[in-house]
Amino acid sequence: MPAISVLVSSPGIFTHRTYLPYTWARLKTYFETDFQTCPVVKSRVEWLPPLFQTRSVEDHLAQYDLQKIDVFGISQYAPNWEINIALAKKIKEANPHCVVLSGGPNNKWDFPQFFSDHPEIDGVVMGEGEWVFARVLESIVNGQSWQVTPGVASRESDRPQRAAYLDLERVTSPWIYHQNYFTQLVKGLKSSGQAVHAVWETNRGCPYKCTFCDWGSVTGTKVRMFNQRLLENELRAFAEIGIEVITISDANFGAYKRDIELINRVIDLKAELGWKPNIVFTGSKNP
Repeated sequence: MPAISVLVSSPGIFTHRTYLPYTWARLKTYFETDFQTCPVVKSRVEWLPPLFQTRSVEDHLAQYDLQKIDVFGISQYAPNWEINIALAKKIKEANPHCVVLSGGPNNKWDFPQFFSDHPEIDGVVMGEGEWVFARVLESIVNGQSWQVTPGVASRESDRPQRAAYLDLERVTSPWIYHQNYFTQLVKGLKSSGQAVHAVWETNRGCPYKCTFCDWGSVTGTKVRMFNQRLLENELRAFAEIGIEVITISDANFGAYKRDIELINRVIDLKAELGWKPNIVFTGSKNP
């Protein structure tokens, strides 16, 4: 059973602020805690330090031996699409056997033309990525075909069956699971003058189908909630880590009564710990 090295990329585009590597933390946490597989499989996966800061392609890749990257996952947002593609090309040139998977809220695909236009990409994760990415890693470690994984479009299967949604009430928090890592990371970033942002999800989905929306790919879907107690514990973790800015990635934060309870929890933490974060969110639609 071979060992594999995994690199996850969600590079920044801003000079003086840094978004912490949430995608990496979410994928790694799910694989190591919630994904049901043999413990030996989990032990055979090495997670390389993620790409998340604002750097050139060369500076991003200088710390890695590109020939030893077995899986490269790119989380696509509109602003970082081009640099992610450039990173994928460099890695693929150095290691043609590396499996490059594209995912994220602003994935661009137009099958089958997509794979002709982007030979550096081997597969596209459609929908939620945690289980799909974990299943791909499991397949590679076991020497099985990852191309048949539900939720992955590839040259061999460009109309895949969608993977089931996660039970958000039961998933482990990446912020709490990796709290020590984030605490040390934030200290270093602040010492270099960076403003530190954390992306926070309290739910997934959006019932609206606005034609102008660039929020993501799960519009017109049922809204599913993360566990309330977990979210409150994440807020405490943010305070202890030293997060300065919380960017809430929900489509419509403020649409539910519990959102008020979460903000009240922030107020409680300010009184208890002196924590005063800035909060950025997309408000609910007008009634």
